[in-house]
Amino acid sequence: MPRLVSVKIALVAAGLITFGLGIRVDNVWIRWAGIGVVAVAWGLRFAKRPRHAGEGDAQDPDETA
Repeated sequence: MPRLVSVKIALVAAGLITFGLGIRVDNVWIRWAGIGVVAVAWGLRFAKRPRHAGEGDAQDPDETA
């Protein structure tokens, strides 16, 4: 599993646990912290994946190295 996917899953899990804890103890700030963590995980959805060598690196044959 790619590292970025693992990070996103961990952040969503941590955010949901934090949100649930905030509901359980009736603390608005903990709930908002959980929502913020889930929002960060959602924002990572738009992070660019790193390009690997050889993928889409078509070099122009006219270029000289």
